[in-house]
Amino acid sequence: TLDGQELDAWLSDVSLIIMDREGSFADFNQAERFLQNNQPEEAIGRYRRAQRLREDFWNDLIDARLLTAADRVGRLDESVQGLIRVLQSDAIGPAGAVRFMPANVPETRNSEAARALEQLDAAILANPLEVQRIVLELTRFEIVRRTRSDRIDDCARKVALMPPSKELSMDRVWSIYVDAVELALRAQPS
Repeated sequence: TLDGQELDAWLSDVSLIIMDREGSFADFNQAERFLQNNQPEEAIGRYRRAQRLREDFWNDLIDARLLTAADRVGRLDESVQGLIRVLQSDAIGPAGAVRFMPANVPETRNSEAARALEQLDAAILANPLEVQRIVLELTRFEIVRRTRSDRIDDCARKVALMPPSKELSMDRVWSIYVDAVELALRAQPS
């Protein structure tokens, strides 16, 4: 801050990041301005250009911001693709990634939702770390639930049986767990 204090914030809670005035972050900075001005479609193109110019740890940050822009315009498959990259990154990881779970999910299954579920299925089959698998399963369940997929009972049961993770302890995660447990209990034969 101006008075010298350091503040911590989750990346998902930051509304604008400006890296420098010129140079290799020019596209990133422009993307940030587009995102802040509610122009996520324009931001996506700039984030992609910024990614091509960076091959270092800044790519994790760019992935997270690109994921945010894609979610805002309803590109579920791109959002999930970004979530998987962010989840596997060293800089952000599961505790940060869970805060980027896509919020803009269609009410019925469409081709983007199908591609997103295929990406999640592939990531789960790749045998990720337990905490990463939890984020992937939670995301898959949310998409299946919100698109009213016929896979809902199986996904609810998997989530309901997963051990909770202290690292992922936040309201949204617990809300998803509760929904899964309720659905799993209703689906059990009497």
